[in-house]
Amino acid sequence: MLQAPNGNFPLIVGLYSAGLFFLIGPFSALLFFTGESFPVHTRATGSSIINASGQVGAILGGLLITATLAAGGGWINATLWWGVLPILASGLLIFAARNIDPRTVRTD
Repeated sequence: MLQAPNGNFPLIVGLYSAGLFFLIGPFSALLFFTGESFPVHTRATGSSIINASGQVGAILGGLLITATLAAGGGWINATLWWGVLPILASGLLIFAARNIDPRTVRTD
């Protein structure tokens, strides 16, 4: 049987599920933002690239959290550095995005 840290499998699954639930909210806005940021004829391509790169980020985040925990760091530090701060940075990048008038975008 799969053993979780400290043998508290229900707690870990519950907290992981709650984390994913609250993560969906901020990133649903990001997917909407990227979908509306591309011209109509390339909109699906842009959103697909962003969505696919999220999988790479999930793998790298998992590796970094595991490395932090293996090096003796705690869950608080690992989630702060590799969970909270990257999400905050992505939100700040959205605020820093330029506003371009859609009528000036070339579609050829």
